[in-house]
Amino acid sequence: MIPAGIKHEFGICGWILTIVAYVAVLLALPFSACVCVKVIAAEGEKKALESLNEAANMIADSPC
Repeated sequence: MIPAGIKHEFGICGWILTIVAYVAVLLALPFSACVCVKVIAAEGEKKALESLNEAANMIADSPC
C-alpha cells in the first residue's frame, strides 16, 4: 500500500501494459457481446420449444 504523501507514477512499461489491456478489452468486447446474445437466444428458443412440446402433449392427451 502506498502512503498518502507519496506520488506514484507509471513507468513506460506500466503505460504500455495499460494501453495493451484497454486495446484487448475493446477488441474482445464485440465478440463477447455477440456470443452472450447468441447463448441467451439459444436458451430462450430451447425453453420455448419445450413449452410448445408440453402444450402439444397436453392437447394430444386431452379426452376431447
